[in-house]
Amino acid sequence: MKERKRKNFFPKSLIRSLFADIKNLMENNEGRLFALEIIEDIPPDLRPFVIESLSAFYDREFVVFLHLLKEEYGKELEGPINRALEKYQMAGICVEPPRFCRGEFYRAFATRSRHTGQVTVDVAWRNPAGTLDVDCFFLSYSLDGLHSSFAISDMTVQDYERERESLPDLIEISLAEASFLVQEAYGFNVKYMTRPGLGRFLFRKYLDMSHHLGEAEQIELLARISARLSPHRLVNSLFYARRRQDMSYIYSLLSGEKFPRHSLGRRLERLMNHRALLIEGRVSKTRVAGNNAVVKAYTISMDEEEVYHSEYSFRLKKGEDGWLIVEVFQDSHQIVSGLSELNPLAFKVYCNVYEILDVEELLGSLDEVDNIREAGELSYGVHLRITRYEDDFEQGVFFLTGVLADLIINGDEMVIMAKDRNSLEMLHEIVTRGGNTVYVNGHEVSALTAYRYLSGQYLSFADVLAGSGGERFGEDGMRFLSARYVIRDWDGILAKLEKIRGVKYNLPGRCQVWYEYRISGKSGNSELVAEYVVGDNWITVSAFGDKELTIVRERFEKGIKECLEFEGMEIKPGGLFGILTREVREQYPQLERELKVAYLEKWYRSNLKPLQGLSPAEARQSMEGRQLLWKMFKQMNLQRKARRATGVNTGLHLSEYIKKVGL
Repeated sequence: MKERKRKNFFPKSLIRSLFADIKNLMENNEGRLFALEIIEDIPPDLRPFVIESLSAFYDREFVVFLHLLKEEYGKELEGPINRALEKYQMAGICVEPPRFCRGEFYRAFATRSRHTGQVTVDVAWRNPAGTLDVDCFFLSYSLDGLHSSFAISDMTVQDYERERESLPDLIEISLAEASFLVQEAYGFNVKYMTRPGLGRFLFRKYLDMSHHLGEAEQIELLARISARLSPHRLVNSLFYARRRQDMSYIYSLLSGEKFPRHSLGRRLERLMNHRALLIEGRVSKTRVAGNNAVVKAYTISMDEEEVYHSEYSFRLKKGEDGWLIVEVFQDSHQIVSGLSELNPLAFKVYCNVYEILDVEELLGSLDEVDNIREAGELSYGVHLRITRYEDDFEQGVFFLTGVLADLIINGDEMVIMAKDRNSLEMLHEIVTRGGNTVYVNGHEVSALTAYRYLSGQYLSFADVLAGSGGERFGEDGMRFLSARYVIRDWDGILAKLEKIRGVKYNLPGRCQVWYEYRISGKSGNSELVAEYVVGDNWITVSAFGDKELTIVRERFEKGIKECLEFEGMEIKPGGLFGILTREVREQYPQLERELKVAYLEKWYRSNLKPLQGLSPAEARQSMEGRQLLWKMFKQMNLQRKARRATGVNTGLHLSEYIKKVGL
């Protein structure tokens, strides 16, 4: 029987045209970046087929492009790239990797903007033709890390010098200092598992360089490329850096005069609890006397569902390099009740959710809005804020104080948040006017829910809404939270998973699940710690509550952060029992019972909010505790009746909880 011819994915004329475009772009780094942008616009699942189709045209320039892709995407496209290179080698075409970056170092500059958490660096190299090839990087010391790269090829020395002279806010730096700044920004990509901007072939050499800068030289560099700020603005800039987790900049604000800088830095981290979410941080009073200053400030932060109000005193001294922090004291630290006037989360926020059809046109339509600025980066978008005043570190970090609206662009979704309907309706008219968005729905939510979405941890507004019911606690007081990642390197992930102490199951649809267990010190029983579900190119890591998920994620991510790309948090339908489809139950008939036993044991030993912080094991031992248990069971029963009416599976039976506590 004659073999059926494989279906072509793309018209040959289209592939031929694309091949010609790519070939013409391989002459210099400027063109190579454009070629990468072409591939980036192709959906990830189609890229292997595009490479396979393009490799039907034999040309040495395409070998250059294949090595460019190999550098950029690594193991994600390793298979189709290697197959294409093998075809070329068999055809007698040289497949040796090219040198993307050649030349002798000329000069480097950085913008004086490190205090804002963003720096632009350009490095010029004299090429064999006598002109300059300039590598330019936009660096963000937050989620975005190495935000973007671009290249200028064959620039004359005269044009380069003339341009630099016209930009007075540029500071000349050494090649070692440039490589340090690039490496420092890339460290944020690794830390937060975000993908750096295109152009790995361009910035790889800076990542591989040994900069040999000691601590004192790094501090001196950061001071040189940061603006000199007044005591008031300097402390407010510290709060911005604290929100970004930009510890290098914070350490550059500290004086080593009275205490070693690391000792003072660790004290500051401890007093401000760097693990907590910073909601507000602002200076309240400043007193300057000659070369000395005392700054009073406060923070509002959230840790483990509790909101804290803290007050601080900073003592600063002015030296040759400007003001530096000499000492810091915590004057007060208290839990803020939900109804307190100090709690910025004790009110409602109006939210509109939209589907984005054209993000470029949408951003263009927002240009007409006054005082709109970027307030932060998200894994797949940006947080824009419209305020009543310009941001110059005068106001510090704040949450909706003086804010007209927050706009969150998160992938294909946009959410507008505002305290009043007038601001919301004005922005609704702007964003829908050009047909660039489609209105999905509107909500009135707690400010706490709004803040969680602003933190950029959730994949969609629907996920944060699903997690906000009952203060993000399940009906039984448990919270099963999930973090989702894209897998860049399968080998590294599988090696990590094989070290997990637990049980593995192969699921239908080429999925696998690992359940991690440990021996509980309280009971001596085996206790469920985490769930890992792996698909074709993704993995979810789930655990019980924010604190435990943070610990599980830190342990899992250690040593493999470059193998992962963090997407965000999501709420899985069904929680731990969500994988129990009919097919899974048939394949593993004992699994449901095993999960129920493990879950109930975890629930029995966990401190629960509905039980005022007691575990069921503790609550059952007192009259007050048993009353709390029955109150929780009564509420669970009411919720389950409502859910059963909608056809939603309620998981464990209430009788199983009651039997576990022996009531």
